[in-house]
Amino acid sequence: MTKFNYKTDYNRKDIPSHVKSYIDHELKMKQTYQAMISELKYDLEEVSRQYKGAALKETGGNGYQTNTMVEIAAMQKEVIEGKIRDLEWRMRKIDRGLTLLNGDQLKIVECKMAGYNLSYERIMNELGYDTNRNKFFEMLYDIQFKLGVMLGVMPPI
Repeated sequence: MTKFNYKTDYNRKDIPSHVKSYIDHELKMKQTYQAMISELKYDLEEVSRQYKGAALKETGGNGYQTNTMVEIAAMQKEVIEGKIRDLEWRMRKIDRGLTLLNGDQLKIVECKMAGYNLSYERIMNELGYDTNRNKFFEMLYDIQFKLGVMLGVMPPI
């Protein structure tokens, strides 16, 4: 099987700068998302524990009516569960995108994910691509394109 060549096999699309910024932001926030998920799961347990004793109260003649504490707990749980689902979706998309990358591409991503705001020049020097800038920027484009598609902000070819 021949390798796909971006230069000759198709006219590659430019990735808008706001998409590049979004991808960089998502990569930098990955560890924060993990911490947020843990904290939200703890909050969910707290809400469950806090309102465990709240029960339905009986009304006059027309059956049971929910307690306002139960309603509050249900709303809080729904909001927290929605936030957890959103963060887990983001984490899953980032992780799946990272599985598409090769070793050198992963090194570039690790430098970006570290959150030190390293310039591309510094990353090239650290990874030994200072003499082959074109190769570095081809890999960078490939990373951004693959992650953009996985995150749903770039259309597939």
